[in-house]
Amino acid sequence: MSSCPLISIVVPVYNVENYINKCVDSLLKQTYSNIEVVLVDDGSTDNSSIICDRLSVENECVITYHKKNEGLGYARNYGVNKAKGDWIVFVDSDDYVREDYILYMWNLSYNGTVDLVSCGITLEAENGTELSISTCRECFVNSSKDAFFNIYIKGIERYTAYSKLIRKEIALNNQFPKGYFEDFATTYRYLSQCTKVSFGDGGENYRYIQRQGSILNRRLEKKHLHCFEICEDIASYIQESYPDYRKYIVLLYETQLIQILNKQSMEKREYSNLFFKYRPIFRAKIPCLLFDKKISKSQKIIGLLLCTTPKLYKISRRTKKLMRNMR
Repeated sequence: MSSCPLISIVVPVYNVENYINKCVDSLLKQTYSNIEVVLVDDGSTDNSSIICDRLSVENECVITYHKKNEGLGYARNYGVNKAKGDWIVFVDSDDYVREDYILYMWNLSYNGTVDLVSCGITLEAENGTELSISTCRECFVNSSKDAFFNIYIKGIERYTAYSKLIRKEIALNNQFPKGYFEDFATTYRYLSQCTKVSFGDGGENYRYIQRQGSILNRRLEKKHLHCFEICEDIASYIQESYPDYRKYIVLLYETQLIQILNKQSMEKREYSNLFFKYRPIFRAKIPCLLFDKKISKSQKIIGLLLCTTPKLYKISRRTKKLMRNMR
């Protein structure tokens, strides 16, 4: 058992009656057998809670808890607090995984000698069409500082809660806040308590389903801009913990702004107001990074485009998409 520890898979559940069976079924087929599946019903109003109870009755390793609705982050926290394993994996209840998902990550932990493992994902449409795949070219182990740079500065790894294996004690000590972008606000605190972090390929193992009702397919609301408040918190963390990364703080805002500009539904006026609100930050900071070899060419180009106008940014995005489709 020491070489095959119990891994708790925490699945927050809210109104996913059409997805939860497929999700749990994929977890029960794992080649890594020493798992428990912790389903946290976050006050569902459809049949999800009934399905979860049935899955628990039918499968000894599936445990269901019911709680009042408080959001995704708090549901994950609840699951971590109830988990019996020494390691935690988060899976969203409308996603599913391939059978080697847990085993692949455990192997990347080098028999539990690293504190956090992070892998890629495959983005799928609801009809099963693969939209994109996010992977690493190689598996490697970083210090927590290098890991922070890869995730929050270069953006070559994901800050998402899913597609990760984390020591339970670290997850317990750094629980999710309430509200949107809860994983953006939490992963850097995980990293602060890690000695070693392992990154891997495995993007084909986690299948993220792009639903029409997801946060980045809705109309722009004030709560969707909470990511910029989190950017301020992370900027303060950088100032205190990694002062040599100060010049890269602008890239936090770049990542979040392009995500909203590219995917959020909004009117032309809203789009322009948001663009112009953050343009001064890019005009002041991006020129300092143009000759920095640690930053990718695409980050520099996008940063420069965010120094221009909403119209030019939209044209460049459409051109890039057209060229990609012509390949």
